[in-house]
Amino acid sequence: KKMTDATAKRVAQELVQELGYEDIKSMSLFVSDYAAKNPTELFPEAFMEYYSGKELRGNKKKIVEAIMKKMYFK
Repeated sequence: KKMTDATAKRVAQELVQELGYEDIKSMSLFVSDYAAKNPTELFPEAFMEYYSGKELRGNKKKIVEAIMKKMYFK
């Protein structure tokens, strides 16, 4: 099922509050520049980071794992 912009913004805002970031853009920048441009892209970008095989660290790890838990591993 395709994620709408409204759903992406709602879920991203939930994550901002849960993780204690100032706003969606400041949180998304830890995932990628592309994710910071559009909240809808935050989720596929996080998915790609998670499955890339690269070691995630720090804020990126915390954000990507929170997204994966919320969106993909309910």
